[in-house]
Amino acid sequence: MGPSPVDDHSDMPKYHQFDGWIQDNAPIAILHTILRHISFWVCDDWEEVYSNSADGKVLSGSIDSLAEAFALGREVKVGICGLCGDMREDTASALHHEVFVQCGSCYYYTERKQFMAASQPWCG
Repeated sequence: MGPSPVDDHSDMPKYHQFDGWIQDNAPIAILHTILRHISFWVCDDWEEVYSNSADGKVLSGSIDSLAEAFALGREVKVGICGLCGDMREDTASALHHEVFVQCGSCYYYTERKQFMAASQPWCG
């Protein structure tokens, strides 16, 4: 448990490890990799059908419109404002940002009007 020494990655010049933790059990490394090419594929016909604040207040749309779109087989994407923005000591200077993740399995509980979606970041 605790910090581990940084591994030797001299054979991988674009791989830069800053830190290491619990190397013997479940290794965790803090690193960055210099990439030559990054591709982003954009679907420009997404439509926002529902939005709520962090405390659950409806900002636009309705849960019914989300459920209707889901029932029609539309894909679901979740946008999260300020994800990890509170990790800075000075949160007022944090850059405003949104992270969007396309969801996989979705479930709508009709009696409770509760919509749940499974998501995971994609790395490729």
